[in-house]
Amino acid sequence: MGIEDAKYLSIILSAIVAILLLIKAIYEYTKSTQLNRTEEFFKLDKQFMGNKNFIKLFSLLDTESSDLKSIDMENKMEFLHFYENIGLMVNSGIMKKHVAHYMFSYYAIRCWESDYFWYELNRESPYWALFVHFVDEMKKIESNFIFEQKNYKL
Repeated sequence: MGIEDAKYLSIILSAIVAILLLIKAIYEYTKSTQLNRTEEFFKLDKQFMGNKNFIKLFSLLDTESSDLKSIDMENKMEFLHFYENIGLMVNSGIMKKHVAHYMFSYYAIRCWESDYFWYELNRESPYWALFVHFVDEMKKIESNFIFEQKNYKL
């Protein structure tokens, strides 16, 4: 093997190593992103299911109870803010629409449809646009809902 052959061989080997390192870096980045999404999801899930005020709202929304009128404004705002965060995550591609629908949309839709919940709140305010958009998107998914395993990954 001459110097020219050794030179070409070293270039080829360097290119192969560089490509392998690039593939490994992409793989590690993908896994890291997936881990971050998973962590964010479980934080949200804990916030959602671990909030005693939300648990109370769930039962009232399920029955469309007139007691929703008397829920503290701070609790209502916290609930709506939670859903706006979910909407932001969906819009940003951090959470998939189908996952947001399956895990969180039920009570967002019930909330939007509840006149008692919106008592003393301006449902038509432009500041609820993100919440309304989220609910509209979730209703679209709900109207055609078919469970497909591939849609439910973090």
